[in-house]
Amino acid sequence: MDQDFIQTSQEDTLDILASRLLEIPVEKPVVSLFADHSLQPTNGLSPVELLVFPSEFVIVILTLCAALIVYLQRNSDGIFSSVFKGSFDVNLALQESRVENSQRSRNIILLQLLSALAISLFISGMIVLLTEISQPFHQVYFQVLGGLVGFVLIKKGVQWLLASLFQLRGVVKSYHFNTNILMAASALVLLPICLLMFFSPQIPNMILVYASIVVIGFFYLKTIQRGFRIALATSSVSPLHLFYYFCALEILPVFVLIRLALDM
Repeated sequence: MDQDFIQTSQEDTLDILASRLLEIPVEKPVVSLFADHSLQPTNGLSPVELLVFPSEFVIVILTLCAALIVYLQRNSDGIFSSVFKGSFDVNLALQESRVENSQRSRNIILLQLLSALAISLFISGMIVLLTEISQPFHQVYFQVLGGLVGFVLIKKGVQWLLASLFQLRGVVKSYHFNTNILMAASALVLLPICLLMFFSPQIPNMILVYASIVVIGFFYLKTIQRGFRIALATSSVSPLHLFYYFCALEILPVFVLIRLALDM
């Protein structure tokens, strides 16, 4: 009787120890290229091809952007702080748009040049990353830059034509100023992301691409929202006509440009 009890107790003890051993975490060995001082022919690893951008060309564009930033900072009265404040404060932006100053107008033009260079750099890098394009990177960049500048000039020309026909010069002037500062704010946020995209091998490029798309989408939607707010503040603009305008001149061209970029 005692022997059976002792044997049963031993078996219970062994079962408890076995269950505890099963709960102990076991560290998984690290996959290595070598085993027993010899190269493993099969290790489950696959080579990854890194996309190499022409660093000299990218450095030239980034240096030009940096030179414009330094010049604007030294020859303007807090233009970058005004850009970021005006991007989120519509009343401040409307107040600034009424100021007539030749020096500030020149700085706004230089700021738009900076924005075009930075945004084109990001879009070119995204096209090369997402598409199997055979063209050199600098050729893609200048095509994107020319398309972006042409699109902006055509859109502003149509806006001024509509403003002359319907006597909305004040509304269009305020909208242009808000568009300029929102575009500049998005470009200033994209510049460090572009720097990481082209020169940081640690951060995956697709994460930077998605982050940049979120930045551009946010400021673009904010531009449309700011346009609706400025236009509806006056009683001379019909909400239906305003809706037609944004569908035809703001939303549709963006989808056309995306389609052209994917077909390059």
